[in-house]
Amino acid sequence: LNEENVLRPLATTITTSGEHKINIAATKPAASWIEEGAALTFGDATFDQIVLDAHKLHVAVKVTEELLYDNAFNLENYLIEQFGKALGNAEEDAFLNGDGTHKPKGLLTSAKTSVTTAAADLKADELVT
Repeated sequence: LNEENVLRPLATTITTSGEHKINIAATKPAASWIEEGAALTFGDATFDQIVLDAHKLHVAVKVTEELLYDNAFNLENYLIEQFGKALGNAEEDAFLNGDGTHKPKGLLTSAKTSVTTAAADLKADELVT
C-alpha cells in the first residue's frame, strides 16, 4: 500500500474495532507582537471532538483449483501485486473523495467551506487539518 498510495504516508492510520472520539483544536491560536513589559492578551482557543468510525477495505477473487495449481502461471505473486494496487487505489480515492458512508471522509469532501481546496491554493496546514 505504501508503494501504491501517495496520501498514506501523510495520514495517520488507527487500527480500531469501533468508534473513537478524538479531541481536536476547533480554532487555531494567533500570535501577536507586543511591546516589552506590555500586558499579555489571551486568545479564546476552542476545542471540538470528531468521531472516527472503523472501516474495512477488502478485495477478493474466486480462483479455480486448476488455476491455483498451475505452476506455469505464478498466481500468488500476480494476486499480491494486483490486490495491492486495487487496495491502494481504493484507499487513495477514499482519502480524497470519501463521503463517510462505509469509508472514511475524504480531504476534498470534508474540507471546511472557508478552506480553498484547489490544488494550487492548498496549504500544508490545511492538508493537516
